[in-house]
Amino acid sequence: MRWLTLLVALTGCRSGFETLPSDGADGGITRTDGATDSAIPITSTDPWCDDEFSLRLPIRIDYTRVEGRHVGFPMLLVWAEHPDLRDRAEVSGGGFRFYMSDCGDPLPFDMQQYDSSNGGLTAWLRLPSLSSSPEENAPIPYLYFRDSVIERVTAASDVWTEGFSSVWHLEEEGTDVADEFRDQTRAANHGRGGGGAASPVREIAPIGHGQLFDGVDDFIALPTSAAAIGQRGTISHWARLDDSAGITFYQSDGTGELYNGFGIGDPLHHEVHLWLDMRSVGSIYSDGSAQLIRVQAMPSVTIAGVWRFLVFTWDLSSNMRMYLDGEVVKEERANDVSFAGVTPTHVVIGRPPSLSQAPVRAFGGVLDEVRVASEARTPAWIRTEWRNQSNPREFATPGRAEARQP
Repeated sequence: MRWLTLLVALTGCRSGFETLPSDGADGGITRTDGATDSAIPITSTDPWCDDEFSLRLPIRIDYTRVEGRHVGFPMLLVWAEHPDLRDRAEVSGGGFRFYMSDCGDPLPFDMQQYDSSNGGLTAWLRLPSLSSSPEENAPIPYLYFRDSVIERVTAASDVWTEGFSSVWHLEEEGTDVADEFRDQTRAANHGRGGGGAASPVREIAPIGHGQLFDGVDDFIALPTSAAAIGQRGTISHWARLDDSAGITFYQSDGTGELYNGFGIGDPLHHEVHLWLDMRSVGSIYSDGSAQLIRVQAMPSVTIAGVWRFLVFTWDLSSNMRMYLDGEVVKEERANDVSFAGVTPTHVVIGRPPSLSQAPVRAFGGVLDEVRVASEARTPAWIRTEWRNQSNPREFATPGRAEARQP
């Protein structure tokens, strides 16, 4: 396997820092005793970027899992455990900063979870660029850390700037309080479980936790600002359907009529839908003039009981696409029309706004990592997302800690 980073021997000049010795309780992290190639530290000649830190971890990216070149890509880091963070990092995760090895500005990161008992970490790191070409990936990321809290110089919302309109990790407990379900973007489209009545509950999911919907009346109410759409966009999430009922991912209701599906907008005039009711239909309605683009008969796939990564993109000047686990499963030419930008009166995740429609259209299962973007993501971006999120431990792997010499 080709790795993005250059591996060097343990001999010779250390350029001002050293690899910390293993304490024998490395929790599955490879030792630095030369037993395997992956035990060799990474790029010992890289400069030290921040004098406020005395420790750092190199992060090696398997660029063979990247397709194309991307700017501002939010890379998922999931480390089940790490002995150096466990033993030497501040317990709340408040002593972290990320840099590329060329020592530019600190990288924005969104810390989703940190477990000081074992050094386990789940975080999103915004990379300035990410490419399948090793020549374009010369700088590598480092996590700098220390045993005391340090001021954050980037915000979590800075991760989600590359065309993202809303991002919900759905890590919350589901306690029916206002603004509990946090939108990580600057738009702050926070949601409330059940509108204060019928909230989903926290459940283990592919990326930390998601929300378990009962298939009857659970939902998350969102502000109407979360329904901002335009000529192009992307909606995505992880889903595990627990029965054969239809999935309602994202629902808008502007006139009293209701639709189930993967959609956003005013249902009579300005709507994008992907219906996932085991027969799977996607459609775009525009400006009420009977200009209808419909994608039907998506290839037979297993959704019930299985985690799937589902994406719907549209560009009304070209096409609309459905993706399942990173691959295009249906594509259709879109009419060259314009949305008028009608704002719906209800936007929810999990079921139609009307309770009378919920029993036949509510989502029963678990949703995780729900996102809306204002641009149609490319197939290369979506495949790279899928490879990163479906197997983050292989996509980006931490090395052992390096200590700066006094």
